Amino acid sequence: MKTMTRVMAAIILMVFSLQQTMAELRIGFQMVDVENGVGQLNVTGAIPNKPYQVQTTFSIAEGKWANWSYPFLTLKADFAKAIPISAERTQFFRLMQVSEQIGSLSVSGDSTSPPSALATAGSVNVVIGVWKFRPTGENFFITNLGLKSRFPNPGLDIFKVTVWDGATQVGFGVFTGNNMTAVCYCPNPIATTQDNDKTIVIKADFNQIGIGQPGKSGDQIAIDFDPAGTVATGVSSGQNVIVSGETHSAPIILFKSIPIVRLETVPVNGLLDGRFMRFSVSADFNGPVNLGKLTFTVKCTGATFSKLSLTGYTDAGFSQPISSGVNGNLGELTLPQTASATAVIFPQSPVTIPAGQKLYFELRSNLIGIAANFSVNTVLVGDGTGPLMGTFGEVNRLWPANFVWSPNSVTSSSTFVDKDWVNGYLIPGLPSTGLMQSRVN
Repeated sequence: MKTMTRVMAAIILMVFSLQQTMAELRIGFQMVDVENGVGQLNVTGAIPNKPYQVQTTFSIAEGKWANWSYPFLTLKADFAKAIPISAERTQFFRLMQVSEQIGSLSVSGDSTSPPSALATAGSVNVVIGVWKFRPTGENFFITNLGLKSRFPNPGLDIFKVTVWDGATQVGFGVFTGNNMTAVCYCPNPIATTQDNDKTIVIKADFNQIGIGQPGKSGDQIAIDFDPAGTVATGVSSGQNVIVSGETHSAPIILFKSIPIVRLETVPVNGLLDGRFMRFSVSADFNGPVNLGKLTFTVKCTGATFSKLSLTGYTDAGFSQPISSGVNGNLGELTLPQTASATAVIFPQSPVTIPAGQKLYFELRSNLIGIAANFSVNTVLVGDGTGPLMGTFGEVNRLWPANFVWSPNSVTSSSTFVDKDWVNGYLIPGLPSTGLMQSRVN
């Protein structure tokens, strides 16, 4: 027993040091009663409320398990079968592991993240994603936010990306050259709170499209979270973590300008006037658009028809015909007498809608064999897949293309042979199921 006491005196000051950001943590373990496995833990330099785990293994007493605790620390001691301790065997008293309890951070796409949509060149602050961060174990600060593109050459279409925490911009980044990744630097770090969701909004400013401009009509833009460029630091642990999860942002499709479709008022009753449908198409302020093909489905109940014609007007009163066609007539179809039909209108030349302006259109028919009560449902048909840029003939032939238009990317009015035509996928106001108007007698 005296020999053992002398040996313990020799090892009483065994200390493990762990460098911390703010202080040096020193752990000293002293055996007080060797025979009964009683020890004393001395700690200096511990950071208040900072979690640590300390684990040690030594063999000095009969097989027992013991745990000593200290504020902010837990010591797990493993007592194996008794082994005589001498100056040569002090290695059995050794510290095996010290590790901090580090939290974790995950990310996912938020339910408010926008669906796929069209956007015009030169637009600013366009929301391209809403991401949700979830911290566990501790709070985190995000100082750098990594971005990655799912489509090539994002730097040609995107001028810059900004990061928003509510109404406050907290960071920005730029895609350079042909790089598929970028980093948003956050001078105002994004603060996340343990076990609470943190939602941030990703916005983009787009480059212009046209002669001498880098952007390209029809390009798709989808920016997702990139853990490689992200720096997220635990507030308690002071450690950086790799953020897990994915965002899967929906693509935005960029054009120099886009058309916007809407129904126009027509009396519900009075179908004997032969007006089946009225609608308008406007061009974005960023540039004119051209129309090259429109498709309609018509279904009558209690009546038949044998002719359909589409006329364009410059005014909401439908009294001033456009210059295209004869008196604004863009196409007329003669059909066998029928109660339903699909009508495809191909204007002889592209119908140009000037930037920021609107044209009005009316689909008319003759009615035959009218019953006492009759009705008609007319649909301007949209497109559910796309987009594909090409000449008018390529788009009309290779893709489902019920509505074909041009953003006039290079000239003020594209011709049918320019590779600047696209179908009606995602046109604002024109759903893939079509735009319907109903009338009764």
